[in-house]
Amino acid sequence: MGKTSSGKSTFLNALLGISDLLPTGANQTTSGITYIRHAEQTYIEITFGDGKKKKLLGDLQKNLQQVVSVGNFSNLPFTLIDDCILQRMSAKEILEQQQALSEKSGMHIDRADLQSYLNKRRRVVISPPRSLSILLCLSSSVLGRSLILQV
Repeated sequence: MGKTSSGKSTFLNALLGISDLLPTGANQTTSGITYIRHAEQTYIEITFGDGKKKKLLGDLQKNLQQVVSVGNFSNLPFTLIDDCILQRMSAKEILEQQQALSEKSGMHIDRADLQSYLNKRRRVVISPPRSLSILLCLSSSVLGRSLILQV
């Protein structure tokens, strides 16, 4: 775990030798807890806030970008917002909490951005991702090590 934009995703990419595995950037670009595990077959397993799981096969980098990237919403405290969604708060209730979310996160929250994020989240998933496991064939230099980073 570390502060926003402290280089966690960049570190993981370098450690694994895959330069574009996790998205990186100047602002907060990824969300959720990410587990990297060894497996003979490469895939991603997403665990949603309601406990449901989804397995993604195919293009690992494309799937990861779709799952963990927050896109144009790096200016929002999306982890706090997702917690509100998991508590079954309506978009209206979350919008009413804008000031409280802003104070808790220390971030300025633009109302239009918050509304757009809520609209996107509601369309894409019923329950936001809480963690994901990236399973890939790891080199012997990282086998046996445990890394759990909140990225």
